[in-house]
Amino acid sequence: AVVLGQRAARVHAEAIGRLDRREEARRELTTIATRNLSLRLTRETAAAQLALGPILTRVASREETRSALEAALAGSIQAGDKRGEILARVQLALVMAKERKIAEAIRASDVALADARAIGDRWSEGYVLAQRLTLFNWADDDAATRATLEPALAALRESGNRRLLMGTLTNAVVPAIEALDLEHAEAYIVEAEGLAHRVGSQVGSAYVDGARAYLELTRGDFDLARKSFLAAIEKGRRAGVPRVTADYLSELAWLELVEDRPDLAAKYAQEAIAQFNAIGDTRMALNTEGVLAGTDARRGDKASAERRLAKLRSAAAKDNSDSSRLNLLTIEARVAAATGDWRRAIDLRRQALRLVSGWDARGLVISQQLYLAEALHGAGERRALEALVAEMLPEVEQRGLRGVARRLRALVS
Repeated sequence: AVVLGQRAARVHAEAIGRLDRREEARRELTTIATRNLSLRLTRETAAAQLALGPILTRVASREETRSALEAALAGSIQAGDKRGEILARVQLALVMAKERKIAEAIRASDVALADARAIGDRWSEGYVLAQRLTLFNWADDDAATRATLEPALAALRESGNRRLLMGTLTNAVVPAIEALDLEHAEAYIVEAEGLAHRVGSQVGSAYVDGARAYLELTRGDFDLARKSFLAAIEKGRRAGVPRVTADYLSELAWLELVEDRPDLAAKYAQEAIAQFNAIGDTRMALNTEGVLAGTDARRGDKASAERRLAKLRSAAAKDNSDSSRLNLLTIEARVAAATGDWRRAIDLRRQALRLVSGWDARGLVISQQLYLAEALHGAGERRALEALVAEMLPEVEQRGLRGVARRLRALVS
């Protein structure tokens, strides 16, 4: 009876965690694990520590997370709980990856995957495959990510792990959109939306709304994108998860900047920056300052825009990644356009276009081409604009990018 009571308490705490009440779940699971340890219930202690892992990943230090997962792994091995051992190994692999030990993390996940397949545990296999998608993404291994996605989705569907299936589908949307595989992106979103009603997590549902917003942005329907971003923000607030709210406030701020609504863009950006700083994410807070550089330029405050750009240039130089370089080129081009420096805007957009042309992301290429077309229009370069629009329109229409096609036609009308 004692064992069953402790197990029921753990399941209750896990359910609370999945309904986004993470701090409450953390307290309950910590208490349960401590009591299980005092009762010498090895398997149950390990299970409670394992359930703490995903919660601690979001709210605690890596050291505390690693300690709980290492204890879960040792306890699972001692109790002969192979599934617990597999799940603890792959969660520890994610901790390694966050410490920039990507190769070591992938090797650890190789072992976990082999163990799951050896015992024929489809649920564990789906879980491990889903985490490997994250590892391959962090390793920038696009080939491995593509090769793993469909097997992961199949295993998650077959094992009935709806919560992780919803998250994996949502994560699959972005690369599909970047590759302009909009049919698959739409299918992933529709399936995830159906799961969201059953899973019950406001955070999970917010990510589905965010994926829908990205799809509508790519199609060029900013009104629908705005609606989805606002829905995601509201769900993040209801769940009490600042990270979700901040992420989508930032995305909405960029949308409003593109739509030339500087007051709204600045409002959302300032809210996002405050929340990013509150949770200690100074990198995202600085990135979102790019919106404020754009709004400052739009309002004629060139000095303030330049001060913000100087901070962004310094951060990009330290990061030295292609993504940071693209972000900087994009906001510098937007500031140049806002101040009427169309020649510089054109040059920056061409640099950005050359950069993304080497990526497997046709959606980003078309996006930069569209912004280049707008800069050419601003500079009055009619011949170059018409040539670019003539080149783009057939592909844009064939891929169903309705809003993009409409904006292109408006530039040459």
